[in-house]
Amino acid sequence: MAIVTGASRGIERPIAEVLGVAPGPVDTEMFGSGQSEKRITQTAAAAPVGRLGTVDPVALVAVLAFSASGRANGQGISTSGGIA
Repeated sequence: MAIVTGASRGIERPIAEVLGVAPGPVDTEMFGSGQSEKRITQTAAAAPVGRLGTVDPVALVAVLAFSASGRANGQGISTSGGIA
């Protein structure tokens, strides 16, 4: 999260609005490729919500952040399910 926020603040300009979404582990084909089922289960269990994220809520946060971007700049928004 700190990296996303720091990077978004580092590249902001007065003429640009920069927001970052830090999704944590998300259940996608890319995330699962090359990992054992045991590792995927361990990763999901490590999250306070007890599961991997899904694409739809992450996309929704990105859309909402973009539509509210007139009032937010250089922010990182976490959708990590509570993973610090």
